[in-house]
Amino acid sequence: MAKLKLDLHDIYNKGDLIDRELENIINDAIEKKIKTVEIIPGKGGGQLKKRVSRDSFPLK
Repeated sequence: MAKLKLDLHDIYNKGDLIDRELENIINDAIEKKIKTVEIIPGKGGGQLKKRVSRDSFPLK
């Protein structure tokens, strides 16, 4: 099964860049009909992980 992977370690504190990268990988997954996207949230206190989880939506 194919999947895409997004590692946010390098941009963990750059909110606008995170939003752009999340949107890009979701669009890429939709375009390529890939149903699994792995997001590695980075470092810190878990706030980014909560944000990514909260803002995520299922692919169709």
